[in-house]
Amino acid sequence: MTKMGLKHLFIINPLGKLNLKIDTSMNLAFALNAMGMKPFMALQTDLYARASEVRVKASPLHFGQDVTQLAAGEQEDLGLSEFASVQMRQ
Repeated sequence: MTKMGLKHLFIINPLGKLNLKIDTSMNLAFALNAMGMKPFMALQTDLYARASEVRVKASPLHFGQDVTQLAAGEQEDLGLSEFASVQMRQ
């Protein structure tokens, strides 16, 4: 599998509470996006289990020219196994 199109999940605080200029999670997501990968975001409360699978309601992140030009897309219901990495912010 190539790196292009790989999904990466960031479990973070709501976007409105982040300082996008200095937030390391969003700067990493911006860099992944620039390399053709697909960053997603979710809140901790968006995680759930169905049968024996852990799933998440995650939103794709869309960036403009820099990290401060950020919009979250519509939530998608995805299994955690669909992500190449999962980063959780504390």
